[in-house]
Amino acid sequence: MASLPAQHPRLALHLTDRALTPIISSGNPTTSHSSSSQSQSQQQKQKQQQQQQQLAALSALSTTALTAYDAAKRLDMGSPLRVVVEHGPVAPTDDHGDGGGGPLVLQSFMCPMSLALGPTGRGRRGSDSDGSLDTAVTPTEGGGGGGSGGAHTPEAGASAVNGTSSRGAEGSSRQVLGSAVIDDEDDEDDEDDGANHPPMLIGVVVAPGADDASEARRAAGRLERLARVFQTEWVAEQRREDDGIE
Repeated sequence: MASLPAQHPRLALHLTDRALTPIISSGNPTTSHSSSSQSQSQQQKQKQQQQQQQLAALSALSTTALTAYDAAKRLDMGSPLRVVVEHGPVAPTDDHGDGGGGPLVLQSFMCPMSLALGPTGRGRRGSDSDGSLDTAVTPTEGGGGGGSGGAHTPEAGASAVNGTSSRGAEGSSRQVLGSAVIDDEDDEDDEDDGANHPPMLIGVVVAPGADDASEARRAAGRLERLARVFQTEWVAEQRREDDGIE
């Protein structure tokens, strides 16, 4: 489980709960071996500092994801399942505006109630394949980049929300494309994680650009599956403890 970030060295992965406790993270310090070389020791310190900075940045993105999630709930938009944000380049790199695109952020929300209560018969909207994060990523106007994937049609009971924003003069703006898949049926999925309910988990995947969108979707799908395994084991452990008490 902890080796998942190593399988995607170009990406930054982070799985946390509402308390921002990192479960899996690219920012977790790696085990270092003792060395008598002073230069290697300095390199280790620099690497640890970089990992701490990365962990802080990923935690901040998780906080932003939770803010967006709670805002959607307050606006009666349902429970967001996934949010994709693509940052466009500050300025195009040629006359045609093909700048290659900026960072890509994928956020997933794994609510616990469906696991705690068992199958509901609504059908599975989880991640059963590496490419299960099926929200389409469309390049921003003037951003270029490719790797966008096809158009996405939300499943029954879900609605798609898309929006773009830009700042500054035309041709030099920094554009942000947002895409969200919202579950408008499961409004109670994350209500007050009870004693017998597993915690809600938040997955964050950051890719350097739209060219890495396919790999980012695969990584997000794997992160979602690991989150569900964690929640399922949590429920099983709670039931074993309850059976022991009885």
